[in-house]
Amino acid sequence: MGLKKGQTNNPNGRPKGSQNRVNAELREKVKTIIVDTYPQILEDIKNVEPKERLNFWRDLLKYFLPQQNYIEGDVNQNALSDEERKKIIDELKKKYL
Repeated sequence: MGLKKGQTNNPNGRPKGSQNRVNAELREKVKTIIVDTYPQILEDIKNVEPKERLNFWRDLLKYFLPQQNYIEGDVNQNALSDEERKKIIDELKKKYL
């Protein structure tokens, strides 16, 4: 029938949230190449158009900075009414002023 959600045939597998070994190795290799050739990269990048230079650095950063996740939701879903906001502000004023 298959496994239920959350079950695995390998309970001692890679822990949740840990990096994939292949991706970590690739990132380390790219980092080494960049560190080793950094002076030449800086020299070469001076000779390109500003837009291309920005694109280069933007594309390079994704290997070193964690990617931000987009969260979708309705901001007003749990919005307070004006009356509720006023009540909370009054309570805070009484407590802290």
